[in-house]
Amino acid sequence: KGISNIDFSGDSKWLVTSLIEGRSKLWDINSGKEASFLSSEKIIDDIIFSKDSKLLSIITGHKVKTYKIGDPKPIQTLWLNKEATQVDIIDNQLYVTVGKAVIKTDLEKDRGDIMSWGDGGPLDYKYDEIQEWIKVFGDKYLLPLSEEVKKKYGIK
Repeated sequence: KGISNIDFSGDSKWLVTSLIEGRSKLWDINSGKEASFLSSEKIIDDIIFSKDSKLLSIITGHKVKTYKIGDPKPIQTLWLNKEATQVDIIDNQLYVTVGKAVIKTDLEKDRGDIMSWGDGGPLDYKYDEIQEWIKVFGDKYLLPLSEEVKKKYGIK
């Protein structure tokens, strides 16, 4: 429908297209097809490659997921209270800017689901995101929430 930007992985095996409506897609250069290992991702706001082209991170809503290229299971999912504005992978360190903060995680050691409050601001999740958060972390990290929000989302 309209490509606004393209970017290649450092090894030139992958192509990212950013669409005018703001979503990104990852393409396998050899096959010319969209990357199958990211097929479960419905919304990809941005895709960032590591310098060695072995890892990539995607911004999807309030999460930054990092994958070994080709593996459908993320090695790390960083949950944020706000949407990330910038991501970079440098020497297996993930750097994420959110609000007024820069969050750094070690992609060698910090695996699985990780929660971050970002810049300490309030959560601005949508209903579906809160339900997904609760499935992963329970409700302990959602505090403090107003009684109105707790009641609305069924949080104790």
